[in-house]
Amino acid sequence: MPPRVILSVARCAKQAAQEAERRRLDDTRALGGADANTSATVSLSPVSSTESLVTIPEVSDADRPRTPTNGDDSFGSLLHRIAGLTPGSFKSLSTLFTKRQADAAVEETGETKKRRLLDTSQEVEVAPGSMVRYSYNHPELLRLVDNQIQPPLVCFTNRSLKEITEKSNALPRKKLASKVSVIDVTHFGDDLKLEESEWRQGAENFLGFCSIIGTVAYVERFRQHFDWFLDIPDFSDKFAVVRATEAELRTEYASQQTVFNPAHYHSRFQAKHIELKMEEMDGKEQRREAKFNSLFSRPSAVTSHPPAVGTSRQHAGPSRSGGGGRFQAGNRGDPSAATCLICARKGHQIAACSDGAFPDGKPVFAESRDGSLRPRGRDEALCVMWNVNGDPRGKCAHGGRLRHICSFCGSNEHHALAWRCRANPN
Repeated sequence: MPPRVILSVARCAKQAAQEAERRRLDDTRALGGADANTSATVSLSPVSSTESLVTIPEVSDADRPRTPTNGDDSFGSLLHRIAGLTPGSFKSLSTLFTKRQADAAVEETGETKKRRLLDTSQEVEVAPGSMVRYSYNHPELLRLVDNQIQPPLVCFTNRSLKEITEKSNALPRKKLASKVSVIDVTHFGDDLKLEESEWRQGAENFLGFCSIIGTVAYVERFRQHFDWFLDIPDFSDKFAVVRATEAELRTEYASQQTVFNPAHYHSRFQAKHIELKMEEMDGKEQRREAKFNSLFSRPSAVTSHPPAVGTSRQHAGPSRSGGGGRFQAGNRGDPSAATCLICARKGHQIAACSDGAFPDGKPVFAESRDGSLRPRGRDEALCVMWNVNGDPRGKCAHGGRLRHICSFCGSNEHHALAWRCRANPN
């Protein structure tokens, strides 16, 4: 039976039961009044009339216990039970029926909703043998712009446009502060890691995207932007600088729109070129420093029997294992050609040095301890690379963590192999 019908029947049954109860009470009261009149005229009781003054409290019909009737009519029994429901029970029952009714309505809507038939109105002409070109006019890219997010160039490579077109529902997303969900552009990579061919694809497709979201003047502004970089001589050789400068200026324009100025572009390009060169040199310097400092943990095999403190190491022979690095150019990694930064003798490395004095008998200033070159009795570490070549640029990759003082005398005026405080053993 539908829920609405059940509710309607329940209400009618309750009203009918209440009406029947009122009629029964009226009949009972009427019958009680007739019995009282009869007893007033004819008294059958031998008891004195004064005893009738005893008051017997009346019990309302609602408080009297009732014996339930076992009717054969199941529908009538159902109505009787429904009539006895409390208002709270009716409210719960109504809520339950309402929920079920809503669910049923949703299911009916889903089943009866008309489906849009697919058609061929969106077909486009394609030349024989040509590849499908994925459009940059995609709702996901437009949604980024609508929420003040400029899509990076990497989103407009052919590979990225293909993924956006074919798998937009499977792309990772992020929710903005405005509760709007957009695609996570970091999924496609970094503009600074694009290959030259990918960068050219992205630039061309980005200009097409600008024609959708901007005016003719807006498109022309970015055409000037990309043309300036494409006109650079030796574009491929300088592509790393082109890529970094272009991304920086494009981001700058997104935050504050500036008029195209070739002189500004030129100065930024030159600054970025110098910056990348310095980073490249720092990387090489860091690798050199790591190579030098790695010598601390590799004792040379040339001294199986180290001499006593204060004695010379002249009998130490070269190692056939070639297990050591070099401190000076031209020794080709031969430990016999190495010069120790502790005792100023040739033929062994720092980690293998156990001399406590220089050849002239003066005590040494430094020692090899805890994998580092350190002044004796002090915890600070000395820079090996600086003591070898002096670091003419005045800058090491360790950022000041190691001291730039001579490992022979402790002076900060010269490095060890400048041979200002010791005699060169060569």
